[in-house]
Amino acid sequence: MAVLRLAKRRDRHPATRYLVAMRFAVLLVLAFVSACRVSTDCEKGDPSCSTGALLLSAQRSYRMKAFYVCRTTNLDTYLVNADIVTPAQSQAIGASTSWMRTDLDGKYLYIQSSGNNVDWYSIDRDTGLIARVGTFAIALAGNYEPSPYYKNIMVASLGASKMRTFSIGSDGSLTTLFINQDPGSTSPGKFVFHPTLPVVYTLETSTVRIQDLAANGALTFRTTAAATATTTNIAIDPNGRYLAVANNAAPGIQLYTIDSTGGLSAPSSAAFTNISILAFDSTGSFLMAGNTALPGVTTVNIPAMQSVQTFNTGTLPTSVIADRGGKYVLVGNPAPTLFSLYQFTQTGGLPSVKYESVPTGNVTSVGMYSPYGF
Repeated sequence: MAVLRLAKRRDRHPATRYLVAMRFAVLLVLAFVSACRVSTDCEKGDPSCSTGALLLSAQRSYRMKAFYVCRTTNLDTYLVNADIVTPAQSQAIGASTSWMRTDLDGKYLYIQSSGNNVDWYSIDRDTGLIARVGTFAIALAGNYEPSPYYKNIMVASLGASKMRTFSIGSDGSLTTLFINQDPGSTSPGKFVFHPTLPVVYTLETSTVRIQDLAANGALTFRTTAAATATTTNIAIDPNGRYLAVANNAAPGIQLYTIDSTGGLSAPSSAAFTNISILAFDSTGSFLMAGNTALPGVTTVNIPAMQSVQTFNTGTLPTSVIADRGGKYVLVGNPAPTLFSLYQFTQTGGLPSVKYESVPTGNVTSVGMYSPYGF
């Protein structure tokens, strides 16, 4: 009993209570630091993130801070804050470009440059302003996309050279990993990645080619899905549920359901004509289809594949991109030269033009900077 009383007295001693409190505080700090680190990884799209970490980081969201417009020989930067658009930069690029991409971490911007090489720029995370870093000399025209699964890999379809994969260095530089020569492949065209699986979908003659991407950059053919012979573009739902293919003739748009392995169902179709470009909204509930005949962009609800509304965005829309935060849609037209930033509604409308410009020189491509965590 004496020993028990002594223990109780020691438990009540102020120094003992202080030590216990300090240990508890240290544990809380360690737990907080660990949670912040996991949340930061999830913000970058790490597929290994746990459910708890995703819920923690989900308290914040994407917000567009800047967009970029290539026009003939210039690359222009526009900053966006509280629906106010401010022209901020204009840099000479030497030649018009047909594509523009940011890496998945939002650190670098890539464009096709003079001689079909690739220029890359660093992006200031706080402002969205860019600074040229260097040129990757490849001298091959093609389509480039960063992998959302292996974030250090960029893939390109380069015509007769089939598919190539590149590693993305810490400075944004590209280094060739593989030249993927698939003997059963025709000349590959535009392609997209599954958002959560290492799967690539490539447009080819009358087919959608499905390939698996390995961590070392190798692509392995899996199968093909039937498509029409008049395909022009391809887009994927950001949630990985649907794949859409555009056609410049009937049936207009084909919609495939994606299964848990990345496989495709037989497509449903909708009767649209002269569809040249496609983009899903951030929820995958609507598809924006650029139509060169109407002219403009038609919003289509998914999966019903019914037209919601058509907006006259210019006679030859060749670029359309949706903000990952779900607020804006950016459309570019080379002839007549025009680009427009629209506010997107949850019912599929583009009722409000937030900014529109008719710059000197043809608008050849557009891009957005929408970092996570703001």
